[in-house]
Amino acid sequence: MRFAGDGSALFCARVGMNVADILRLDLSNHERSVWKTIRPRDPTGIFALFPSDVTPDGRRYFYTYGRLLSDLYLVEGLQ
Repeated sequence: MRFAGDGSALFCARVGMNVADILRLDLSNHERSVWKTIRPRDPTGIFALFPSDVTPDGRRYFYTYGRLLSDLYLVEGLQ
């Protein structure tokens, strides 16, 4: 996704259906750790989650997701 502002780490994303991990790779020792796990408050209808960016200072992030909702109607007495 981006390098940290001081160049010491790289932020990467591991994406799932309705959860995503933002990983921080320390470039000096190659250690990988989960920096942030993203789970929307309401996962209903989410079919894809896309971590988009992290600020260079690593204090903020943003993401987007696709959601598909539908309605089901029951109709009676159509004879």
